[in-house]
Amino acid sequence: MRALQAIARRVAGLIVRGALKAVVDDGGLQRLVVSVLADEVLTVPRYQNYGFTAHPLPGATVVLLSANGVRDGVIAVVVEDQRVRPPASAPGDVTQYDFEGQVVRLTRNGVEIEGKNVLVKTPGVFRVDAGEIELRAETSMQTEVYGYGERVKWTGAKNYTRDTFGTDAIVGGAAYPVSQPALDSEHPAAGGEGA
Repeated sequence: MRALQAIARRVAGLIVRGALKAVVDDGGLQRLVVSVLADEVLTVPRYQNYGFTAHPLPGATVVLLSANGVRDGVIAVVVEDQRVRPPASAPGDVTQYDFEGQVVRLTRNGVEIEGKNVLVKTPGVFRVDAGEIELRAETSMQTEVYGYGERVKWTGAKNYTRDTFGTDAIVGGAAYPVSQPALDSEHPAAGGEGA
């Protein structure tokens, strides 16, 4: 009978749910401090999918897997936080999100990005290939090439200001006809110098 009870305890302990107390994320394998029972706190490794990492907030739910149902060798396999998870998407959609409501959605209609600020940064060439391109700004739009640029700003009603700026800039170059010729691209995908 005792042997069966011991086996039952181990089986019951194979998968355990706990509450996240803290995250130790100092490089390498992330570790979670998890409250499992009223008087039990474990520090366990968290294995994440290659190419993706996250720093969950305290209070998130953690699912722990225990080899042989004992506390030695416990690992975190899932972290869920229903407090900040966005509403369910359509079947087949994929959503990446954070606690501030910023999301990246892969949907049947395309890719959607919602964030307080969005920065795309590359030392190479940033290129957009599209059938149509639309740029829309609520209040202002600015372009700049190595210190010289232009800013268009809405000032209310139907009023706008257009300003150019430059740091020791000498503006020149060839004048093109109305029908501008095709310009070579430096983007690797187009066979440019970055290829």
